[in-house]
Amino acid sequence: MKMNKIYLGVLAIALMACQSTPKEEIVPVFSSAVIEINADDISNYWVVQYKKPKIYNSKPKWLPKGAGEWVYEVTIDSNGKEVEKKLISATPENYMTQAKLDQFPVKNYSASKRNPNKTPIKFVTSAKIMPASKL
Repeated sequence: MKMNKIYLGVLAIALMACQSTPKEEIVPVFSSAVIEINADDISNYWVVQYKKPKIYNSKPKWLPKGAGEWVYEVTIDSNGKEVEKKLISATPENYMTQAKLDQFPVKNYSASKRNPNKTPIKFVTSAKIMPASKL
């Protein structure tokens, strides 16, 4: 009898451990057609909502190792949510992957005063990681 209780307790703990919290699924909302803009013009449409930076105890798994850069396309919907990030290129090759890019934190935006209709946008941007000695 005691062995059955222990077995059930271990089974319950194992089942709880197997549950994972799914990543929040964002359903895009588009009040109009998505327009393509230059990354320098984002502030004419959307302003990033800054949050308190998250402090990691170790380097996040989604952050590539070593030095490199990547180019990617971002789509922001009418709710100010990043609904898609699409990798275009990476140097060196395979430095960044779509799977890693998909794990990056999602930014939220507020419509700028020049964007009262909350026009959704798409733009190409880039990121670079380099040693501090080269900054």
